[in-house]
Amino acid sequence: MLTSVCDTIDASSHFVILSHQVIWGEIDSLTNVKSYANADGSHQVFKCSPNQKFAESFYPRLVELEQKGIEVVIVAGDMGQTDFTYQKTSNEGIDFVASGFCSDTEWNSQFPTHGLADQVAIFHHDTINKTLTWEFEYLDDL
Repeated sequence: MLTSVCDTIDASSHFVILSHQVIWGEIDSLTNVKSYANADGSHQVFKCSPNQKFAESFYPRLVELEQKGIEVVIVAGDMGQTDFTYQKTSNEGIDFVASGFCSDTEWNSQFPTHGLADQVAIFHHDTINKTLTWEFEYLDDL
């Protein structure tokens, strides 16, 4: 499905992928991402074919879109046990954004974010100027 969507995009300002878990842990130019929720691949959160990971199978297609002038943004959640925000741009120009919560449970008391204020990513799409921007806000402030 992802390949056929990439094949059909001729003109668009953005291509946005939303996922629950971090699926891009194998992109070399992203620093520190392997420490985030499941990004080390231990939970096999994203597999293409029997043995390919996101970086091998789908990421090159996204690079092609970026090279065509379509801004690619990949958004994930499920990070709250390690950090509340993540924002990096790969060497190829693809934006990676993530946020998450750390609920007040006994299980989560072992994580460094336990008891801290949760943050969320807020996106703004300007359809006139064809821009997509984001910022992180504290959940309690919304």
